[in-house]
This record gives sequence, structure tokens and C-alpha cells, in this order.
Amino acid sequence: MVGASAGAVADSRVGPSVDVTIRDGRGEAANRVAIAFQRVSKLVDAFGWRRAVRLYVDERVRGRVQRVQARGAPPLWVRTGRGQSDVDTLLHIWRECCYQVQATSDPEWIIDAGANAGYATRWFAETFPTAKVIAIEPDPDNVELLRRNTEGLANVIIVPGALAATAGTATLVDVGEGPWSMRVGEAGAGAGEVVGSVPCVTVESLLMEHGIERIDYFKVDIEGGEIELFEGASAWIDKVDLVAVELHDRFRPGCMRAFIEATVGFDQEYSRGENSFAFRSAGALRVG
Repeated sequence: MVGASAGAVADSRVGPSVDVTIRDGRGEAANRVAIAFQRVSKLVDAFGWRRAVRLYVDERVRGRVQRVQARGAPPLWVRTGRGQSDVDTLLHIWRECCYQVQATSDPEWIIDAGANAGYATRWFAETFPTAKVIAIEPDPDNVELLRRNTEGLANVIIVPGALAATAGTATLVDVGEGPWSMRVGEAGAGAGEVVGSVPCVTVESLLMEHGIERIDYFKVDIEGGEIELFEGASAWIDKVDLVAVELHDRFRPGCMRAFIEATVGFDQEYSRGENSFAFRSAGALRVG
């Protein structure tokens, strides 16, 4: 039987409900080549041949911080190496336009909660140059790149810390999935290694400190912390016109429920990839 074919076959010696997979080495090699070709093609499309090849090698051989420029994007700093996702995040925002909206008037205030290395913050700041963009990020390593990627932009305000339902401090947890997936407080409890503590800021405190009357665009990607944020949103949600959130029910059930209940007063909704949008027709921005 083994010598006769490759693939998944049923072996009667271990029972009719068990499949024994016979791996074809040539098939695996062909699959690896196909994956590599797909990756290089994506990089070439975004960066051109020379930079694409260098990035592809860096992703697999060595990790370093370097400045790159994708087509249609400004020069930005990224981390490369095994397990890093900066290049993909940059392309997702700048090439795939995951946060694209239509403006009926100029927005004044944008909050980027979970700003990571600043790719979305930079996109917001350049797309809406008359708006103020508040970028909130708890991980110090991410904050360092966030500062470098928004250097010289007068309309960006960086807040090192976590956006939360209550002020104070919370633990920062590394779950071992890279700098894009650091979790804070309850969202990280028991999920990985505690690497420090971070200050927590609230939406109410931001509104008061900056004299914000309305939040035109509220982007939220806080790795499961959206449960507590939206469960405690009654004091500020009426001052938000558009929310874009990546929900994390896959590891923290209840995120979607909290978001839906908090945005019940919004009259429009939209979904694009991993992001869920809720917005008000009367606001400055809309999606779809």
C-alpha cells in the first residue's frame, strides 16, 4: 500500500476511522516553492525586484530594523526577521487600504488605539492632514518605531500606554506571537509572560485633556482589551462618529458582543477583512 501511492490512505490495521498520511517529498518541495514565489511576488509588486529580494532574504536569515518604501507609501521603518509582521502590516494599511473611508467633510480628531509601529498613524496623519491624530501604544519597543515613523508630523500626538476602561496601570503580557500581539491587563491574564506594567488612559481623560468634542475616527486594535473598553463606553460613545475595530473573539470570546452593544446607536455598519466598522450617517466619514 505505502509503495503504491502517495497521499492520505486508510490503514485497516489501525481501524477504519484513522487516516495515515503518506507524505510525498516532491509535493512538499513544490508547495514550499509555490509559497516562496507567492511571497516574492507580493514583495516585488510593493517594493520592486531589488528591495523585494533583500527583504525576502532578511525575513528568513537575519532580523534587523530598516527603512523601506512601498509604492504609494512614505519611507517607513520596519523590523524584519523570522516571526516579524511589520512588512505585512505596512502593506495591509498602505497597499490594501484597510482603513480607507470616504470624507464628506474634514475630520478634526482621530484616535489610533493600538498604534503598534505607527503605520496606521502615519496613514491617518497624511490622509487627513488637518486632523489631530492621537496614537496610543503600550509596548515600549513599538513606541520607539512609532516615534520614528511619525517624526516631523505636527498633527500626531503619541501617548505611551494602554487605552482602557479605567485609569491606572496594567500588566503588559508577551504571548510569544511577536510585537503586534502584546496584550494588556485582563486580555493577557495567563496567556504569556508578564514583561512589565504600563499606564492606562481612558477615552474620557483624552477628551478632557485635549478639549475634544467629537471623535471623527476611532480605530481600535487592542488585542482583546476591547471587551472592557466597550463595556464601559456609555460615558463617551455618543461622541464618536466612526469606529473601526479588529475583534479578537478567537482567543477572548465576548469582544463582538461588547462592540455591538456599545454601538447600537450607530445607524450604519460595514465589514472589511478583519475590521468591523460602525458609523453615523451624519458624521464626517463613512465606509462602503
